[in-house]
Amino acid sequence: MKEETRRAVAFAAAARITGRARGSIYSYTAGRHTNMSGDSNSFYDYDAQAHISGSNSNLYHYGNQAH
Repeated sequence: MKEETRRAVAFAAAARITGRARGSIYSYTAGRHTNMSGDSNSFYDYDAQAHISGSNSNLYHYGNQAH
């Protein structure tokens, strides 16, 4: 799985579980934080410079151009 896809899934899952979106997500693989903004259904990944949107288990990553 691509790093930017993993970040998007982790951010969306954490936002849905906690009911709030954090400003960043930490990747142990990359060893650093990535800034993200938005909510669980629509957010922006600043490292990938891509918007991710959708609902429930159907997210679309505009940077990867894939669901």
